[in-house]
Amino acid sequence: MIVGTLGTVTFEVSPDVVATFNNFSWSGTANYGQHQVHGGKAVPEYVGRNSDQITFDVVFSAFLGVTPKAQMDKFAGMLKSGIAYPLVLGTDVYGKWLVSGLSRSFDLIYKDGALISAKAKITLLEAGEGV
Repeated sequence: MIVGTLGTVTFEVSPDVVATFNNFSWSGTANYGQHQVHGGKAVPEYVGRNSDQITFDVVFSAFLGVTPKAQMDKFAGMLKSGIAYPLVLGTDVYGKWLVSGLSRSFDLIYKDGALISAKAKITLLEAGEGV
């Protein structure tokens, strides 16, 4: 069963493959200008929204039916490309997102150097209308 996609990365669960995410967090902030008032407090003025940000963790394990290096390489390529990718969860599309951060840990490497298990923390940045 496909849980969702981010560009060419598919998040799925089946009897043969477990490739999902956890600790999914979506945050947004607003941008305010400050007008200085002589002898008083500054008056904030809403300027607009900043781009939203999403972070989540993934675990890639050969024991769960995925090739950790191939999955890590996909995210690294997305980070380097500067391309905005559609984020789809279930049947809902949540706009286009840039991979703006990637933190990796290699947890299990066999004696021949094969990566067996790895974790990654992915940071996405909401793409603007023109991206």
